[in-house]
Amino acid sequence: MKLFNIKSMESYEYIRREERANIMRQLFESANKPFLLKDFVSTLNLSIISRMVWGKHYNENDKNDRTKHLLEEYIELNGCANFGDFIPFIGNLDFQGLIKRMKVWAKEWDEFLDNMIDEHIEKRKGVKDYVNKDMLDILVEESADTTLDPPLDRLSIKGYTQDLIIGIGLSNRIQRITS
Repeated sequence: MKLFNIKSMESYEYIRREERANIMRQLFESANKPFLLKDFVSTLNLSIISRMVWGKHYNENDKNDRTKHLLEEYIELNGCANFGDFIPFIGNLDFQGLIKRMKVWAKEWDEFLDNMIDEHIEKRKGVKDYVNKDMLDILVEESADTTLDPPLDRLSIKGYTQDLIIGIGLSNRIQRITS
């Protein structure tokens, strides 16, 4: 797959440069105030990954950013201790409401990924020799290849995208919250 080949990784250099410049500007603006450097590093990491994966900038300060909401809810739900895990006979009762929240999150995340995939499919329509701009573009292009075994279907694209964002992008963020 073309996601992590050298040419693909080099094509994202401009994103890394822009995001580094952005974080340096924010650090400079915070120079007279106390701050935690790990917060800036975490935001930098997530901004780079989100732009590389689906071409959208992650903005930690935007209260209406759906990406931010979904990722923070994911971190919170994965960090909660569910009493039902420790006392199996009360597991189905969901006293804390975690199972309900997880189901709501999963539905929202699925819709979010569907919208991202649909946006990427839509922007390719009618464009001859479309140039891939992010990893989701590559996945959408590869999904059209009928010779792949196993085929790359929509569910697989969602899985790869989730692995890239949550697995790579949130690893620093989770460490930041738990430390």
